[in-house]
Amino acid sequence: PVDLIKIDVEGAELDVLAGAAATIERNQDIALIVEFGFSHLRRTEHTTQDWLRAFEKFGLCFQAIEPSTGALLDWSAAQLESADSMNLLFARPGSKAWERARGHA
Repeated sequence: PVDLIKIDVEGAELDVLAGAAATIERNQDIALIVEFGFSHLRRTEHTTQDWLRAFEKFGLCFQAIEPSTGALLDWSAAQLESADSMNLLFARPGSKAWERARGHA
């Protein structure tokens, strides 16, 4: 079982996601911490919506991770695009990963 994957690859996130597809599908309570960098998306010619949709295809939703406290925040695509970079936590709704991330497991 895999509980967590950290992805910080300066714009190649969708390649990593494709390579990890079987692992993500087999592990229903998996969490992914992924760095979102709008400048990386522009360089790779991906839109924010397409990038997020790639995670949604696995049933994953996200919350932003506040850098100084680690608190999970609801952020829109527009908010993501206005930040230099932001780590996001992806997990399936109802997953134990959300409890683990909040320190309750």
